[in-house]
Amino acid sequence: DHSMESGDEQWLFDWRSLECVEISSLPWQECLVSVPKDAIEKTIFSQVQHLQEEDALKDVKLLFGTASQSDHSMESGFILSMISPVFRRALCDGFREGAEKRVDLSGVEPRRFRQLLDLGLGRGVAVDGSPGALVELARLADRFEMLLPLQSLEDAAVQAMTPAGCAEVLSVCGDESAAAQLGRVAKGCKDMTLARFDEVAAAPCFSELGEAGLVELVS
Repeated sequence: DHSMESGDEQWLFDWRSLECVEISSLPWQECLVSVPKDAIEKTIFSQVQHLQEEDALKDVKLLFGTASQSDHSMESGFILSMISPVFRRALCDGFREGAEKRVDLSGVEPRRFRQLLDLGLGRGVAVDGSPGALVELARLADRFEMLLPLQSLEDAAVQAMTPAGCAEVLSVCGDESAAAQLGRVAKGCKDMTLARFDEVAAAPCFSELGEAGLVELVS
């Protein structure tokens, strides 16, 4: 026992009688803690870019193939699913691709796909500045439902549009209308063709446009 005196009063303390109380059991008011959203997004964005390069996380095999050559690469299924709803469905919704960890991308150029992957991860990509090349990559972004890269590629294609470039875009898209699902490119092609038809029609690529595509363009 310990004792101490204060004036005429004496206080007696028996430390053995005190009970241990967990801090978590005390009646504290609940406190909500959060990290600013912009800080989290910036951190995650930076980490995702680095994690995409980690070989240990590359668990999905992408099989490329063309008539002249074949190729493959390993990528992270998590990264692919994050940037593309198409890959997310293929890998996460019980399809064969998810079970086998293999995705067939026959007909897709590996270089183009890697450019698109970089765009989806926020990296700058050096793309051939011709409207036709930009539209080819935009169509690939549309195929994989990668909306942000698609919008950026469409904007770049419209800004680069010239009469000759418009004819190139039309020949790239063939009979699939002015630019398949690419609304802004399609409108840009139509407006330029109607305003400067003679210049567009004089470009060598214009002759490759099928009749159905021309009808769709000017209708």
